[in-house]
This record gives sequence, C-alpha cells and structure tokens, in this order.
Amino acid sequence: MLPPPAARYDDQMRGILSAAGLLLVGAAVGAELAIDPAGAPPAALLGLLLLILAAVLSLAPVRRYLPWLMTAGDRDNDTRALLGRELAAGNDLLRETVSLADDSDARGRIRTRAEEWASRVRDELDSRRPGWSALFLTDPIYVQYGSSRERDLVRNWLAQRVEALRGLLERLD
Repeated sequence: MLPPPAARYDDQMRGILSAAGLLLVGAAVGAELAIDPAGAPPAALLGLLLLILAAVLSLAPVRRYLPWLMTAGDRDNDTRALLGRELAAGNDLLRETVSLADDSDARGRIRTRAEEWASRVRDELDSRRPGWSALFLTDPIYVQYGSSRERDLVRNWLAQRVEALRGLLERLD
C-alpha cells in the first residue's frame, strides 16, 4: 500500500529541508572563512567541504546514481518504477495478442518479443530482489483462454506474467 500523498510529500520536503540546512551551515562556515581565509585552519575547510558533500548526497536524485548510498525507500521506489514500466510493456504485448490473426509469422514475432520481455524482467528482478524472478515466473491465476490455438497459448502465458507482476507490485506496496 502506498503511503498517502501527503506523507510522501512530507518525506520529500524533509529531505529537501535537511539538505538546505546543511548547505546553509556550509555557507555560514564559508562566509566566515571568506572573511579571513589565511587564518582559517585546514579543519574548517575540510568541515565545509564535508557539509557541502553531505548536503548534495542527501538528495534522492543524487543517491539514485550512487547505489551504495540508496536507502531502502529509494530501492523500493526504484523497484516500484521498474514494475510499473514492465507492467505497461506486458499489457501492451497482451493487447497485441488480442488482435492477432492466424498469421504464424506475426505470432512468432510476438512470442519472441514476449520471451525477450520476460527475460529482461527476470534479469532485472534478480538484480534488485533475489527470489522475485521465481515469483514472476509462477502461474498465479487460472488460465482464462481455453483454446489450444497458438495465439491463446501465447496470450495465456503473457496474462500469467502480467498478473504475477501485479502481485509483486502489491507485495512491494
């Protein structure tokens, strides 16, 4: 379950305000050093640099590019965004299978694209959440398209993967 928008906004504002506070402290120390730079001890300069570095690194857009700085919330948001993107891509593939005629070349192309999509999702899930790729590859729902035509086999397989992604997204929230 996602926190209410106000709570997410509060978290974002808290991060921005803490970064701004660190920058203000750094600016105050910098102003003091600007008055008498020759008399400033190296420790004060180092302190100023550390304050500025801490302020910059506390911003979520910066942490996104430095994986070792990411918080659990950052990783959850990143995974949530991945699942949303891949869910949209899976739904697009699923919609393509609905209008698919009995053209074996078109079925083969969609099947290939669906397998490539599933492989990409599996690899991404393995890199972010160990064990989630196995959940993605399970069949969480009963097969709803009951013919043995190739189109329906591909459609069923895709519907299973899309529903599994929905389940993972719910688990993350």
